[in-house]
Amino acid sequence: MRIAEVVSPTANLNADTQRVKAQQSAAKAAAKSARRAALTLKLRKTQQQLAQLATQ
Repeated sequence: MRIAEVVSPTANLNADTQRVKAQQSAAKAAAKSARRAALTLKLRKTQQQLAQLATQ
């Protein structure tokens, strides 16, 4: 056990809380990026379909 954990359990709890918040933030950013990528792909596919219809 580290000295900080023995001396101040609150400091350890705060560190855990900050770690969880950072993980949640990273997960939120990853989800946002995935949604954006999916929408971009869908948009590209739709544009390709429109272009094909225009050339027919």
